[in-house]
Amino acid sequence: MNVAGTWVTEYLPEKKVLRSTKVEEFAGGFFTTLNSLTGNPEPAPECARVLPDGALAPQPETDTNQFVEAGTTELGPIAGTSVLPIGVTH
Repeated sequence: MNVAGTWVTEYLPEKKVLRSTKVEEFAGGFFTTLNSLTGNPEPAPECARVLPDGALAPQPETDTNQFVEAGTTELGPIAGTSVLPIGVTH
C-alpha cells in the first residue's frame, strides 16, 4: 500500500490537543504503546524525535507542524506563501 504524502492525525489527551502532520511514509508516532499496537515500531521523522534516554517526543511546533488545542481553531500554512510555496507540500 502506497501511503506517501498521507496526513496522520494524533490526539494528545494530556494536552487536549489534536495534531495533524503530513508524512512521506506512514510510520509510528511518539506514543510507543500505540506504535507497538499498530505494528509501526519506527517513528516517522516528521512526527517524533528520539530523546537521549530513548523516549519518544513530538517534533517541535513549527509553521507547518501545528498543535491545535481542543475547542480552538488555528490557521494552517497557506499555499503561495513563503511557508508553503505553490507546488510544494509539507
